[in-house]
Amino acid sequence: MKFMDNVRSITDRLEHKRREKQIRAYREKATAVRKIVQCCSCGLRCGMCGQHMEASESCCTRHRGGGEPLHLCDTCRGDFQDYLDRQSGKGGETFFWHNDEWVGLWSAWVQLQEALRKFKDSKACKELTGETL
Repeated sequence: MKFMDNVRSITDRLEHKRREKQIRAYREKATAVRKIVQCCSCGLRCGMCGQHMEASESCCTRHRGGGEPLHLCDTCRGDFQDYLDRQSGKGGETFFWHNDEWVGLWSAWVQLQEALRKFKDSKACKELTGETL
């Protein structure tokens, strides 16, 4: 069994070196991906409109249920709450812009946040950003 462990270990090391070489070769693309992950996860700007925020007002944990918080300014947080209320069937005030396209906008944003979270948690992203696995 020891022999097979050594073979796996060598294979893993070769794969790791191949990925490092690939990252160096595609440094610009790798940098772009790192910036996307970093900037989209920034707690000091609104995740929807991009407005700069103070650290104390920067998160809304209601939607994530214990995961990473959604970073929304007060204005976007209110609009997101309207979206959540509409999705859950709660009444509330309806504005003329709260149409199907508006629901689609927030739905797409939520999907983007989930996709970013999944990518951030992936082995490839952790390797790319230098996080330990």
